[in-house]
Amino acid sequence: MLHMRQGNFAAARASLEKTVAADPELAKAHYQLSLACARLDDTACAKRHLELYQQTNLGPEGSLVLLETEREAGVDGSVERRN
Repeated sequence: MLHMRQGNFAAARASLEKTVAADPELAKAHYQLSLACARLDDTACAKRHLELYQQTNLGPEGSLVLLETEREAGVDGSVERRN
């Protein structure tokens, strides 16, 4: 996440790809990886990891469990590129 805060999205992507390879069920890593990919204009990667985030982040009734920061930001499951 430090790489993301520093704006080093390529390094963030590389690190997060290792993280999800080691633990594919880690929803937050898929979410962060989707953001890094979006910042790098890799829409396919961003969508794939957003979908994996949603699949691995389902609550007991099958509803999406949003992270506190996502609720505050009003995340609705879409990825948008920010400059």
